[in-house]
Amino acid sequence: MHFGRFTVIAEARSDALWVVDGQQRLTTLADVLLVGSGPDPSGRSIRFDLEGKVFGYGTPAQKAAPRWLPLSEVPDSVRLLTWANRYRLSDLALHGALELGKRIREYQVPAYIVEAEDEGVLRQIFERSNSSGKALTAAEIFNALHGAQSLEKPSTLRDIADDLEGMGFGRIPEKIVLRALLAVRRKDPGRDEK
Repeated sequence: MHFGRFTVIAEARSDALWVVDGQQRLTTLADVLLVGSGPDPSGRSIRFDLEGKVFGYGTPAQKAAPRWLPLSEVPDSVRLLTWANRYRLSDLALHGALELGKRIREYQVPAYIVEAEDEGVLRQIFERSNSSGKALTAAEIFNALHGAQSLEKPSTLRDIADDLEGMGFGRIPEKIVLRALLAVRRKDPGRDEK
């Protein structure tokens, strides 16, 4: 399973839970905290300024150690202490680095587990939880509910549209693909129009 540039090697489980809302946030956190500047050839990453107590984004040349601590060093206390020893941090900077590590490692991500046989209940919860700001489209909701369930393609409406285009049907908009899937499932294809 992939979270941005980070790969999790895990066995399939029948009791695994799906992340319906918050996939982007989890991917970003994994990318920042678990990968850092590793595979990115530019070396750009999010770092913490141990003097100014602010986060910044940039290359090692722009955000140089020991003032700027790469967040990829923070989740593992051994890596964090190795980094701190390499740069011989002052007591104040070391305290700040250890405090940041402690706060990140101990932060509890809130989550709600919703069990329902009826997909409509899940869709309604998802739509309501995402109604502030710019509402998600029906296609985005469909992809979040169904796309993450499969590692094989096609798993999203875009994948299906790409496959259809490759078969010579031309480019079919994702909202039309969604309507067709709803019709096949004997649901009202107009109810999800946004």
